[in-house]
Amino acid sequence: KERISYIKSSMIKRFSFEYAFSTVLADKNNNEIVPLYVSPSGWKVIMIEFLPFMYRKNAIEKAVYLLNSKGISPLIAHIERYGMTEKFWVELKEKYSAFLQVGLKTFAKTFFDAKKKHAIKLLELGIIDNASTDLHSTEQFKLVEKGLDFILKKFPNLKEQLFSISFES
Repeated sequence: KERISYIKSSMIKRFSFEYAFSTVLADKNNNEIVPLYVSPSGWKVIMIEFLPFMYRKNAIEKAVYLLNSKGISPLIAHIERYGMTEKFWVELKEKYSAFLQVGLKTFAKTFFDAKKKHAIKLLELGIIDNASTDLHSTEQFKLVEKGLDFILKKFPNLKEQLFSISFES
């Protein structure tokens, strides 16, 4: 209970679920997709996660293109896992309406962790739109707390951006 109170008091919360991206999702009628957020300009925002077999640049770009063609802006979850360069993510955001998310647990890792270094670089570039708890068990609270502490100390100016309730494309 104490950990939950700490996390609640430390950030603005946004509860959501993610779609495992597949072509079935891209083929769905726009009205069948439950958005996380609808922007004032009418774009629907949904959170998606790519399955390991889609961890390729062309697959990710095609997915974002398909969703954009339906008026949907994806919030791409766990981008630190996909092994794409910083340049790829910057160019994706310049070309399409897409939002990027990193997991707080990534920032709880040691300084030498490659995913953590990559996520820090993406934060420094200012292209991360959201940070997530990605909790799957109560044992993960300490990792989330540690990652949250890291973000709030190293990037205090990003608190509103990373934990806001709204998105704009």
